[in-house]
Amino acid sequence: MTRCTVGSLPGTLSSSFAQQPSSSTTATNRIIYLFNSHIPDANETKLGIPTDLFAPSSINVNKGDIVTVHFYNTEKGEPHTFTVGAPYNIDKNVPSEQNATIVFKSDHEAIFQYYCKYHLPTMQGQLVVLS
Repeated sequence: MTRCTVGSLPGTLSSSFAQQPSSSTTATNRIIYLFNSHIPDANETKLGIPTDLFAPSSINVNKGDIVTVHFYNTEKGEPHTFTVGAPYNIDKNVPSEQNATIVFKSDHEAIFQYYCKYHLPTMQGQLVVLS
């Protein structure tokens, strides 16, 4: 089960928040707020790699949780993606100054990479699904 929606940003957002799982094994609705960010004062041309990041760079949930990721692309002029490979197979493109909501059930225990396919190798994080 994966559900995605896209909308426009109501304003500029500058903070990040991720709800941490409790030690309970009962399935819970997890709400995650995910933002794009940059390495301050980094010269992308000189470095030869993107300076884009995810904030937060780690999302922890319990197996069986219903996860809602609210991804906000606060950047002007560049799209970003929230992409997770198998078994979740999520690939949501979020245009400049837009947001998207991605909903899925965390039914596979492991550590999975999430990333922006336009800004590798720097814009990536970990989805940690605990038992």
